[in-house]
Amino acid sequence: MAIDPTDYLARLGVTIDVTPTHCMVAHGAGSAMFPGIAPDTLRDKLNDAMHDAVIHYDATVARTDVQISRTQIEEAALAVVISTLYVYNQWRQIHAEHRDHPLRLAPSDLTSVQAHDQCWFYCQRVFGKRYLPYAAALTGMSHDAFQQYEQGRRRHFDR
Repeated sequence: MAIDPTDYLARLGVTIDVTPTHCMVAHGAGSAMFPGIAPDTLRDKLNDAMHDAVIHYDATVARTDVQISRTQIEEAALAVVISTLYVYNQWRQIHAEHRDHPLRLAPSDLTSVQAHDQCWFYCQRVFGKRYLPYAAALTGMSHDAFQQYEQGRRRHFDR
């Protein structure tokens, strides 16, 4: 059976396990719990967000001379998508004023600090000590700008 080309989750080996209270999304970098959403709806929301994220990261990397495989771009996008939609779903569960917040990415989500962090963490995990050019390419920064970003984030994490 062929995998639907728009089903990023199937292509990347992501599973959605269902319990009576939540769905658990498991992927290469870990897992995230999504309470209050049906598995088919969650799969659709994640794949819709992946479509936008992959287009964004493909274009960002294409503006550089860094070679990142399509699968690696999709894996980095997945880290951003799951992290972002997890936060949005948490807001929906915890805060009444966010109950109707749409479970989708805005273009600004792909250039946020959270997205940049997820790209950075992904690149460290996949490329090891050689992560810098890949993280810079995914985030759309020069090497120097990414190093400054990283130093600032490390100061933030270490406080």
